[in-house]
Amino acid sequence: MKLLRIGKKAKRVLEKDAQDYIFGYYICNDVSERECQKEKGGQWVKGKFGDIVTIGTILEVGLGMNPPFILKDGDKMNLTVDNLGSKNTNVVAE
Repeated sequence: MKLLRIGKKAKRVLEKDAQDYIFGYYICNDVSERECQKEKGGQWVKGKFGDIVTIGTILEVGLGMNPPFILKDGDKMNLTVDNLGSKNTNVVAE
């Protein structure tokens, strides 16, 4: 999954000018702990930042897979984004 960071304030920007407002792109591992989110009333306001946008599809969400895929302690994730590089993450249960 990619993440982009907005570089300056923007409002109603034309599509042709959008790139002028992007500070940069990063590799992002947008992992959520669903049980904690459910206990706290939803996910949309926890850990979100106004100037950071994750770019991906719902198909990449483990619960949306058939069968569902849930990370567990000891799993290793390798995220690779063309022209950006790779990010490796080890899953550790708390």
